[in-house]
Amino acid sequence: MSKSDEEILDNLRKSNDRLNLRMLANDVESLIDVPMNLEKLSEQIEKYLKPFYENRSVAILWDVENITPSSKSLFIEGFLEYVEQFGRITIAQAYADWNKASVKKISESLSKNRFELIHVPTAGKNSSDFSLVSLGIEMAFKYPNIDSFILVSGDSDFRPLVRSLVRNGKQVHIVCDTKLASEALLVLADSFVDYRELIPGGEEIIDEENLGKTPQELIQDTNEEKMKEPQIKDDALDDSKLKENAYSLLAEAVDLLYKEEKEANLSISKVKFQMLNPNFDQKKLGFKKWSNFVDSAVKAGFVNIERKGSETILISKSSKTNKKSSEQTKMFKHVVKIMKELDETSTPKYHRFDTIANILYEKYNQEKLKNLGFKQIKNLMQSLETRNLIETKAEGMIHFARRIK
Repeated sequence: MSKSDEEILDNLRKSNDRLNLRMLANDVESLIDVPMNLEKLSEQIEKYLKPFYENRSVAILWDVENITPSSKSLFIEGFLEYVEQFGRITIAQAYADWNKASVKKISESLSKNRFELIHVPTAGKNSSDFSLVSLGIEMAFKYPNIDSFILVSGDSDFRPLVRSLVRNGKQVHIVCDTKLASEALLVLADSFVDYRELIPGGEEIIDEENLGKTPQELIQDTNEEKMKEPQIKDDALDDSKLKENAYSLLAEAVDLLYKEEKEANLSISKVKFQMLNPNFDQKKLGFKKWSNFVDSAVKAGFVNIERKGSETILISKSSKTNKKSSEQTKMFKHVVKIMKELDETSTPKYHRFDTIANILYEKYNQEKLKNLGFKQIKNLMQSLETRNLIETKAEGMIHFARRIK
């Protein structure tokens, strides 16, 4: 152990204006391989970080026409809770042509939550983008006390803004639609998250009383005696299978980049991988760095690398990855099949997350879902939607999904 947990906490105490989070992460990482109470250390770190973040100022810049969640969802409430972890909100601006009917409903919610509505008439494509970029850069100089910027958009036109903010020592966190977001934008930010992940709800606990029911029985919600819980097979994945599965997902990400005519360098491939698999953590597979994970995938024969100028480019070995589908791919197909059975007709219909989860649990127990990177059914549905296999919606705390034909 290179540093004790006491030394790490002492570093936190001595931090002045800014905390080197990267150094903190490396320190904590050095402790992972030794016996210790990580939960206790995490609580102590949170205790010392709290006053640090309470003194930080945050600005929100929202391109509403790029990210327009349903007014029936609780996105704004979940979003503001997410922002609070970065500090106190001092500026919150939302940009749009507020005369458009598509944004009028959300404008009311934004006003109630103290957002300043910046009207940008639609004089041409990306007019709000230009206003947001110019005002955002001006804001960084005008208000040097702002430490972090939350950009709600995935538009590549915001790259100059993010570069400028980062160059001036600001942290940038992006909330976007990962189905449409630009990898070239996300790679510049300190972090990014899909906006759907911030909508409260959708994390329904599996109801074991419903195990064994057919889709029709779940829909009808009869009062018949509950069927006995089926015995779940021990189908947990060992480390080698989990690694092989992760290599397949990397190859999938690289393939998609090439289909979109984008070069898969190490940074962009990592972003694409995270967009498709937001809960993946290579450290859980024993890889301290992304480059270590990629190197292992190369040795396993799932991807190749080649030099192109000063960059390392990844190339998928499609012939090998096509021989055996990843565990995720198999599960995705199974979920779509469940939804098709629930539809009962050829027309896709919306179904509650928990309804789908109860049927899914008969084949994939909760431990196996966690091994594959899905702590909740919501995480799984997000991965399906990012791949354009389903679409979701939320009404209050209840989340629904339907398959895409």
